[in-house]
Amino acid sequence: MSSENVELPVVEEKPVKPPRVLKSRKVWSENKQEYYYRSSSEYHKQFYHKSKHEIVCQYCLAVVNSQLLHHQRGVNCKLQQQLKSVQNKIEC
Repeated sequence: MSSENVELPVVEEKPVKPPRVLKSRKVWSENKQEYYYRSSSEYHKQFYHKSKHEIVCQYCLAVVNSQLLHHQRGVNCKLQQQLKSVQNKIEC
């Protein structure tokens, strides 16, 4: 071999990327010893306002925002008051 200078191919270095920051909502629960997903408040705000509208109860004509079944099962609805009075009359 001769003593000539042999040119080696030049390898370009790639720029080093910063480490990724994980944005998972997964959280470790110390009490239950398991992972759970933390709820997103923005999602719940959108869901609530999407489904929120005024409903009129067909039994007592009260205006309820979004929980009509809860209203009808509760003590505020006249339907439940009438049913209780009818049950009391039947039992007597």
